[in-house]
Amino acid sequence: MSYTQFICESTCEKIRNICPEELHKRIAETVYESDCEIYLKFYEDEKAESSSVMQVFNTDEIPRREISLAFFDETEWRRNSSAGIESMVKLSLLEESELSETAETPLLMQISKGLFLPKELAYEVIKEFLETGKASEKISWITPDELPEGGNYIFL
Repeated sequence: MSYTQFICESTCEKIRNICPEELHKRIAETVYESDCEIYLKFYEDEKAESSSVMQVFNTDEIPRREISLAFFDETEWRRNSSAGIESMVKLSLLEESELSETAETPLLMQISKGLFLPKELAYEVIKEFLETGKASEKISWITPDELPEGGNYIFL
């Protein structure tokens, strides 16, 4: 049976099978009010051998576009272990024309502005991830290799 886990790095908080409403609250409290990284993990079974990861980052530098997402399918990477991790990371994409410009996160890291989504769209993508463990088709995704010179991303 699949399950999800919410992980906040700075507080070491972990919540199993977080509901969308609680996740929305935690993201608002944690991401917007501190310099915390949030990870969401989807496990296909209780053995936790198969999983996918979504990282949530924020900025207040772009009006109405606050959240950037990074997706990584650990199970797929294990099957194709010859592929580098970076080739398997997917980054949320909203504005291709803004990929060479960056915005600063509360962690003082730079992420391409074109990777930030409006909050409500990001929540829809996150909710789908919590249900399926997959990268949503509601948005476009790119790999780090597709970022132009001057662009940047984070995947920790």
